[in-house]
Amino acid sequence: MSDETNDGRGPHSDAAHPNGASHELAMPTADPFADPGLPHHVPRRTDVDERAAKRAERQVSALFTLSTLCTIGFVVAYVSIDKDEIIRVQTLGRVNALNFTLGLTLGGALLFIGIGAIHWARKLMNSEEIVDYRHPMKSSAQDTADVLVMAKAGAADSALPRRKMIWMSLAGAMAAFPITLLVPLRDLGPLPHRKLRETL
Repeated sequence: MSDETNDGRGPHSDAAHPNGASHELAMPTADPFADPGLPHHVPRRTDVDERAAKRAERQVSALFTLSTLCTIGFVVAYVSIDKDEIIRVQTLGRVNALNFTLGLTLGGALLFIGIGAIHWARKLMNSEEIVDYRHPMKSSAQDTADVLVMAKAGAADSALPRRKMIWMSLAGAMAAFPITLLVPLRDLGPLPHRKLRETL
């Protein structure tokens, strides 16, 4: 004998649930992505020891000063080293002295700035953890509709759909314009031809 009654209820109907909720209407009550929170803040040594903070400050200043000295060395090397001078560097062999010095000083200037900034951030800047909640980036439906209306009105006012000759010639002009930026590059000097196929 079937368990169904005349009103259509079965063993899996609302009657099977004491609270009267059906499977289709059941909603999860727990947050599937619960906030894990932030770990307990541990103060750094420079936060509690002023002598350590002063030492870190001197270290950061020294790194930035080294960067400045490397920049000065770059300028001095550029104006004082002959471009054809060759030196021998261990493990590298014979290299161009100017290129080697410029690369060394420029790399040092950038490296010391980067190390100094990282050391500054890790030792002296505020280390309190904060939470920045994300906000929706999408425009409202009304703003999107207004933009579409203005775009359609602009296209209609330009008469481009009806003036094929105009938009085709415009496309050709826009495609050809970058040539005016490439041609002057020829004035930078003679073509290298096969010179770049071999190193010094």
